Amino acid sequence: SLYSLGYAYVEQENYQGSLRAFKKLRDEFPEFKQISEVHYIIAKILYDNKRYPEAIDEYSTFIRAFPTSKYRSNAYLERGWAYFEEENYGKARDDFAAVEAFFWLGESLYNLGQFREARKAYEKALEKPEPTWKPQAYYGVAYTYFKEKNYPQAADAFEKYIAAFPGSPNLAESWTRLGD
Repeated sequence: SLYSLGYAYVEQENYQGSLRAFKKLRDEFPEFKQISEVHYIIAKILYDNKRYPEAIDEYSTFIRAFPTSKYRSNAYLERGWAYFEEENYGKARDDFAAVEAFFWLGESLYNLGQFREARKAYEKALEKPEPTWKPQAYYGVAYTYFKEKNYPQAADAFEKYIAAFPGSPNLAESWTRLGD
């Protein structure tokens, strides 16, 4: 079947072949019982291959067409990352907010120059930390104070960051900000 063929191509890292198979399945068999998954997979393959504008279009179609899909949250998150990669931070912010991806919401807001809102998002990320993003969320909090020229708060936040994450790749930058 086209479904199995698409997955076989993915296993072989033949993403063009997998896209052809999955798109043919989507277009020729719209009543296929796992059609929502097929739509999602097409978007995901495009995203994974850094074809962000195409991925955004596919994720948008998927989100509209399958509002109750188990892949909906992933689609918002991944579309948000695609927008982020395209430096469309406003749309990335909206997608990250929709799925409460607070660290990435903070990153988007930071890039929009909305430092206070970014700090709130980073702090929410720390309340429900994804362990991967915890150091970056602390660092983001410190940097939002710095960007707002609230140097006492920035110094306090950088000191906490340095104490909590002494092996961080951002350590030198943090020490530099303390000296500013």
